[in-house]
Amino acid sequence: MSKPATYSVLLWSALLLTGASVLLTAPADSQQVYKKRKADGTVVYTDKPTADAEAITVDPMVTEFDIPPQLLQSRPTETEDAETYEGVEVDVRILTPEPQAAIRANDGEIRVSWEADVRNLDGYPIYQLRLDAEPVYEGPATEVLLRDVARGERRLQVRVLAPNREELAQTDTIEVYVLRASILSPALNNNNQGTGGTN
Repeated sequence: MSKPATYSVLLWSALLLTGASVLLTAPADSQQVYKKRKADGTVVYTDKPTADAEAITVDPMVTEFDIPPQLLQSRPTETEDAETYEGVEVDVRILTPEPQAAIRANDGEIRVSWEADVRNLDGYPIYQLRLDAEPVYEGPATEVLLRDVARGERRLQVRVLAPNREELAQTDTIEVYVLRASILSPALNNNNQGTGGTN
């Protein structure tokens, strides 16, 4: 290959690389580019106008960060992603102890059981037992043995939760009275005697 031909190939390669560099680095909103040829024949592209530069127009480019509008419209919203349980029906009630029951439990143990009829739920329900408005159990069981329950008036409630922990239903809050023997109420130690004080 002759020297003029080699020079021509190198010149065109430099021109293409320089032009590509300008296109990639030029701001998206700046479409005015100027072309200037130096004395040695090198072509330079710039965004700064000079007396011997020729103004050329460069079409805006779509970068890899641009997202087509149709894709933006097809993106699901958080509301669409969230699982809903509008069609779920739940009936739940506490079986034991009964409301207003006086429970003699010197060891502080109370057995609480409930039944629930859950319909149209995709997955298994989670039951949450609350004692005095505080969660004391959460899981699949429908019977729980509470230990070391303080004497006096106690409040019980069961809530039914979906797999994502959304509340589906709850029972009425019932009140029971826990009777435990103490120094002030020794009669509770004898099953044949009265119930004593209940504070």
